[in-house]
Amino acid sequence: MATNETSDFVYGLPGNNFYYLHGTALFSLTTSLAASSFVLVYMFVLTSKVKLHSRPIGERLVVYLAIYDLCFCVTHSLDHGYMLAVVDNPPDQLCLLFGFLLQTAIMAQAFLVLFTAVNAMVMVVMERKLYLGNRDWRLFAITIGLPVCIGIAGVSVPFLGPTGSWCLVDMRKSYGPIVNSVYGCAIVGVFLVNAVCYGAIYIKITQAASKTSSSGDNKYHKAAKLMLLFVGVYLWQWWTFVVQALWSFAEDPAVEFYILSVLIINLGGVYNAIAYTIIRKRYASVGANEEGGTAKGVSTSVTK
Repeated sequence: MATNETSDFVYGLPGNNFYYLHGTALFSLTTSLAASSFVLVYMFVLTSKVKLHSRPIGERLVVYLAIYDLCFCVTHSLDHGYMLAVVDNPPDQLCLLFGFLLQTAIMAQAFLVLFTAVNAMVMVVMERKLYLGNRDWRLFAITIGLPVCIGIAGVSVPFLGPTGSWCLVDMRKSYGPIVNSVYGCAIVGVFLVNAVCYGAIYIKITQAASKTSSSGDNKYHKAAKLMLLFVGVYLWQWWTFVVQALWSFAEDPAVEFYILSVLIINLGGVYNAIAYTIIRKRYASVGANEEGGTAKGVSTSVTK
């Protein structure tokens, strides 16, 4: 058993829910890990040898999401695997490390998709473009820099630790529920902003499509829909967490829904692989236009 005072703070014990929870988590994480690994191998080994920073923004986003998902899956699998092996929370220092890595990966994905949604809305609705910087350094400064700063604060306070079912917010602390609510509100906020951006872009594209049918405009809208694809994937992946967060303000969510949430959220790599497949099949012309440097591909205006 773990050598910390957490043995009475394990979700699902006594009973079988503990095993259902961690078994479901490990299954979905392993599947997601395999999907993200396949995407990276396919993109860098089996297909084009073009350097990453020279590829269309859609493909670069797929790579970034796959890498973030790999970090999440590996760390989270170790977390759940340890708990399943010892039927207890990890030791405090190990759980602190897991919590730091997990919150960094989760927030990195959230900021990446949020940046994508805002970028697409600015591009389509406001008809402006955002400059990502050389080799997308501005994107990394936001998606990695901010989560790392939050993680350092979490280690310093500390508010990272065992939740009872995995390592993130230390629910043994008196301020644990408050911090957990802040994290929940943050994810809900990101979800809502993404949803608003998705709706605004969809309305703009629908209105424009009813007024024009030129090939240039069609390709412009096709590239914008590519950006929406990532937003839609994120909304699907995290909708159960939003429901769970809102539900928890009234009462503890049902165990069945909690396990369903674990399954859906941890399959992020599979969703990204599906998104990449759609990009390859339906938006290849947009990427080809970008590689040619023409103004017909929206990806060009996004990355410059």
